[in-house]
Amino acid sequence: MKKSNVINRIGTFDFFCILKFFYIFEMQYNEKSPFINYMNKLIIYLLISLTIIFFNTQRIFGYNLKAIKATNTDIITSINQDSSNFIWIGGSNGLLRFDGYTSIQINDDLKEEHFGYINNIYRSNIENTFFLATNEGLFYYNYVTDEIRITDERLRGYEVKSIFLSHDKQWYVATNHGIFIFDSQFRYIDLITSQEGLTNELVNMVIEDKDYNILVAHGGGIDRITKNKENRYTVSSILKEGIVRFIILDRNDNIWYNVNGNIYWASRQQWFNDPVISANKISDNTECVLGLNLKDEVWVGTRGNGVLRYGIKKGEVPSLLEPILIDRSPNAEINNSILSLYQDSNRDIWIGTINGLYLYTDSDNSFNIVKHDANDANSLSINLISSLHVATDQTVWLGTSYGINSFVWNKDKTDYKITHYIDYSDSNDVIGGNRILMIAPCSDSLYLISTKLELKYFNPITKKYLKTDNLDEAYTKHGMRYVRSYYTNRAGNIYMAFNKGGIGVWLKSKKTFYPIRWEGRESGVCRAITQDKSGKLWVSVDGEGLYCLTLSKDGLSVKYATSYNRSQFSNQYVTNLFIDSKNTIWAGTFNGLFAMDVNQKEFHPFTLSGIDTHLYVSSINEDKNHNIWISSIKGIYKITSKDNISYYEIDNTADISKLWYIIGHGMDKDGMMYIGGTNGLIYFNPSSINLDRRTMQPYISNLTVGNKTDFANCQKLNYSNEPVELSHDHKQISFEFSSLYYPNPRIIRYAYKLDGFDKDWIYTDSYHRFISYSNLSSGHYTLKIKTSTPSGGWSEETGSFPFIVKASPFMSWYAILLYLIGGSALVYFIIKFFVLKLKIKRDNSLNYWKIRNIINITNGLRTPLTLLYAPLEYFVNHYGEIPKEEAESLLKIMKRNVKNMSDQINSFMELSKCESENSVLKLKNIDIALLISTVFESLRSRAEIKNLSYEMNISAKEVKVFVDPAKIEVIIFNLLNNSIKMTPENGSIALLCSFDTKRHNYKIEISDTSTFYENAKHVITVGNLLHHNADRDIDKQMLKSEFFHLSVANDFIQLHKGRLSIVCSENGGTNYTWHIPLGVSHYSAEQLSTLEETEDNIPYSPFQKDTKTLSGTPYDVSTAQLSDINSDLPVIIGIDWSVDLLSLVRIQLADEYTFVNYPFRKNVVEAIKKQKCAAIIIDVLNKEALSLRLITMLKKDSVLANIPVMIISASIEADFEHYCYDLGADIWLKKPFDLKYFHARISNIIKSREKMTEIIKQKLIVNPKEINVLSNNEIFLANVMKIIEKNMSNEGFTVDALAAELNVSHSALYRKLTQLTQQSPVDFIRSIRLKRAAQLLRTHNYLVLEICSMVGFSDQRYFSTCFKRQYGISPKAYSMKDFDNTEEE
Repeated sequence: MKKSNVINRIGTFDFFCILKFFYIFEMQYNEKSPFINYMNKLIIYLLISLTIIFFNTQRIFGYNLKAIKATNTDIITSINQDSSNFIWIGGSNGLLRFDGYTSIQINDDLKEEHFGYINNIYRSNIENTFFLATNEGLFYYNYVTDEIRITDERLRGYEVKSIFLSHDKQWYVATNHGIFIFDSQFRYIDLITSQEGLTNELVNMVIEDKDYNILVAHGGGIDRITKNKENRYTVSSILKEGIVRFIILDRNDNIWYNVNGNIYWASRQQWFNDPVISANKISDNTECVLGLNLKDEVWVGTRGNGVLRYGIKKGEVPSLLEPILIDRSPNAEINNSILSLYQDSNRDIWIGTINGLYLYTDSDNSFNIVKHDANDANSLSINLISSLHVATDQTVWLGTSYGINSFVWNKDKTDYKITHYIDYSDSNDVIGGNRILMIAPCSDSLYLISTKLELKYFNPITKKYLKTDNLDEAYTKHGMRYVRSYYTNRAGNIYMAFNKGGIGVWLKSKKTFYPIRWEGRESGVCRAITQDKSGKLWVSVDGEGLYCLTLSKDGLSVKYATSYNRSQFSNQYVTNLFIDSKNTIWAGTFNGLFAMDVNQKEFHPFTLSGIDTHLYVSSINEDKNHNIWISSIKGIYKITSKDNISYYEIDNTADISKLWYIIGHGMDKDGMMYIGGTNGLIYFNPSSINLDRRTMQPYISNLTVGNKTDFANCQKLNYSNEPVELSHDHKQISFEFSSLYYPNPRIIRYAYKLDGFDKDWIYTDSYHRFISYSNLSSGHYTLKIKTSTPSGGWSEETGSFPFIVKASPFMSWYAILLYLIGGSALVYFIIKFFVLKLKIKRDNSLNYWKIRNIINITNGLRTPLTLLYAPLEYFVNHYGEIPKEEAESLLKIMKRNVKNMSDQINSFMELSKCESENSVLKLKNIDIALLISTVFESLRSRAEIKNLSYEMNISAKEVKVFVDPAKIEVIIFNLLNNSIKMTPENGSIALLCSFDTKRHNYKIEISDTSTFYENAKHVITVGNLLHHNADRDIDKQMLKSEFFHLSVANDFIQLHKGRLSIVCSENGGTNYTWHIPLGVSHYSAEQLSTLEETEDNIPYSPFQKDTKTLSGTPYDVSTAQLSDINSDLPVIIGIDWSVDLLSLVRIQLADEYTFVNYPFRKNVVEAIKKQKCAAIIIDVLNKEALSLRLITMLKKDSVLANIPVMIISASIEADFEHYCYDLGADIWLKKPFDLKYFHARISNIIKSREKMTEIIKQKLIVNPKEINVLSNNEIFLANVMKIIEKNMSNEGFTVDALAAELNVSHSALYRKLTQLTQQSPVDFIRSIRLKRAAQLLRTHNYLVLEICSMVGFSDQRYFSTCFKRQYGISPKAYSMKDFDNTEEE
């Protein structure tokens, strides 16, 4: 029983007798004896004041009052609860809704800058709506729709203090301008002000009594308003004594009010007759703010004195109960200032203060805390209690951080006495000598004490501390320090675990301390210790885990040890050990609880759910009913079974223990449990603990859609049975939920499940009461949530929250209907599309071959046009001047190219007829070897790019076969192209053609080193190619592409009555083989009808290159290829020129230039370097031409970078010219072209480049100002020189910085500067800096180190190396030379 209740019980009779005596005496003699009347009131005041003073010195604090961290605001002016039990708070930050965990700021319009403070919150006459009484009027607030509006415009701008609904459904609104009266629908009726007789218009409160009188508390006293039958209001003054802030009627028809800091109480009937005489002043000098009428009590909120509580019984004078103080420390008036009081639906009382929100629960859990009070000698010496022992005489001995305290109950445990015992023997360290870590009984008259400094005894009879040499040796001789825990067994032996030095024992039989020898553990941190029934010691060691020790016979050494690794405890330190009556060993850790039967081999985690995010187990104990009690940082757990765990929060304003602290605990013979800690002594009787068994109902406290809070829909989920509709375009939906259990919300656990989405219930705790779902498809959903009860079980009620994710407008019924109509109309076309797509896939290879051929044919047409146009033009311009031999040569060129054009046009016509399906053979008798070699050579460059060994061996030459040349070309091209594609770099491809005499056919075989068909050690047909590779991790698109290419080839082979086989070797590699039958017997008559006669062995092929040479010319490719040219004329190198083009140019320009033609090969750059090349002209087909790579290769070569490059092409691609210029080409010429124009362009670029090189060589000097600008190139070079000069001393100046200054790219700068100076930009900058250094050295005015910095070199050694490389001597030697004024560097 709490001391406050004891005082009430003992003093009530005498107190009531005195009050009753003076009350009767006053009634009889007050008219005759004013003095006695005065003394009556004075004595009553003194008695009540003394009672208040007594209660303010209480040392026992109950569990009832909790600080609620509900808002970011401190000032709480109003509190109310809605129909779903959410708490609504009005304060300095406007209106907030609180769910027990967090608060949500509601409606920015309700903030202080708009309305000032919200003075009061009331339930209104409209469903789901509050009245908000503010400094700017009275407003409706719908907490479901989040809408706010003024109740009546007449109230706007007035400060509304309170409102009241009378018995006849009229609303009375108290304002600073009188009382406004409205009907039940809040339609205006009247306004009562001073003109109607109101004594003071600053109205604070309005109430109604049992006789329907309206009582008004205002700034000038109390008035009464009555209403006659004609609904006319009459105002009369009852009390004119000052400011009245509150007036209430209790259930016994007594009236309570305050006037100028005094609280009065009186019988209502007597008070109406004579309010001055009948009123009893029950509190003086107390500034009251408001009152609250409860069932058996009246609460009065004050400024500075907390909440005054008065008990009321019918026919008796109210009794002052223990007041509620927010802060019991001295000078705590601000913290104890009360601004609002509210009793919720569970009869818990909310207290709003100037410094936050508090909750008072009426449940008596009988947890009591005794703390240190500097103003009370009968309190703890300090709040930190590390050790505790309950003696046989029920004295509780406390080992604190400042000496020993004895805690002694009186006979019926209604009061206690605390005595302090401080050891002052060590004056040098009184604090260290009194930091008690252990207090264990050696006997009834002797306790073993451990401090931070030593072991010693304490005599509880003499109350003195004793020291002995034997105990001193524990610290001085054995090096032991700091007892972490201890255990006293039935024999009275005390086992101790030391922070340093291992473990020790005080043997009762010898009354002596001994260290227990445990090899290797003298330096370990032993933290927890206990002993089981078999005598084995259990000891935890930090960083290692737990050990079970079997001791030697004398008990002074460890015989052997069984280890329980730290991993069994989630790698946490074991902080506490306890073995219960069921032989279960409990291990508390730094963050969790574990349990194991002593006879088992492994510990198992024991899940506890409370408010502790970090579950540090500070003590473990067992009550008389075999329940386990666990203390943690914030509260206490009661474990009845694994499925029945209760949690009790002790003091939410302070921790009851802290990490690493030793906590004392014990139990007396009556079952009273004691737990020490860092915040005082907790005691309670387990049998009197009452569990809160109320049923919990879950609610959605917040809904987030996307990244925004959807408060309106959140409220609808709680207050409406209709599903909430959510938009389809929100990717994430998050729910936050709460049970609205306010006394201790952290102990509640939750489970949730989204029907149609989650298969099972998902369990979580109060710290993770959030659900998020992403990308929910449209449809109906129901979120189900259930909560645990405060007692630990699960509530039977399940909350169901339906919602709908709306379908996209594009998926609505009318959209679907439209899709069906449109889809039906397009079905036929879709089917045709897919049929066509399949056909396109099948003919993909053929189409690719066709496109390639068409491009080649187009180029082939433009090239002969050039070779026709140029000779004709030459004939026109030089008619009569051309020698006969030269004219004949030109005419032959023209004839060949007319024939060439004719062949290409015929090939183009054949291409249009070539299909993969339903193809008709166009048979011709041709030399098959020549056709195969032509296609083979056309793909050589592709093979060389991958560095493949590319070889062809035709053993049977000049074999005539009857085939369709176009289709044979497709077959060869597809197989070789696939082989090149699938063979890795540095692999090999070989083509072999032979004559099979046995089968009388022509055999064609292609072998490569590809691994595309690995693990296929058998023949693969084209038909099972996809099936064979279906499960392999390869590029499926590549596989399909190859399949279609081979499918086309296979179809064409079958048209020729052949068969394609694919064989994979075990060592890797693929072999493609097919046979072409000889003769015509295998063809049908229809096929033979297409047989045509041919003039040549083979018709024109787009892949065929003109391999004829001009015999007898010394510079022909065949005779001078890749070798030096001996000529005094400028050399122009052509790349991939046709023989006719080369011949034409030589005939007309032989007097000015020497022309040589090189094929594009990998070593072509080395061949060009051997020539004194004036220009390079490349004949290309299109962007895919491999010879275009030569441009990049030339520009990257410092020797060749300045050589002009011309591109001649027949390409019709729109951006091909820009593409060539971007690569670095200097001239682009399109076929057909005029030979004179060609001559002019090539001559101009060669002469311009030669002139620029000469100018640069002559005018490249240190100072750019001396350059006479003659051309654009010189202007560019001058700008380069100026920028380098400006950054001469800048060590960080780079080529990128130079390019940025010039506003050109890095590559463009490189090309330009290399062409002009034949130096790279880096070398050019370095050269200029070294020239400036040489100039400065000749002046003899600077040291070498200074000049090194002036010209931008950070390293002198590197500067000297570069200088010597350029000038042949070191900078120092150069500076010592003699220079005359005319000498140049």
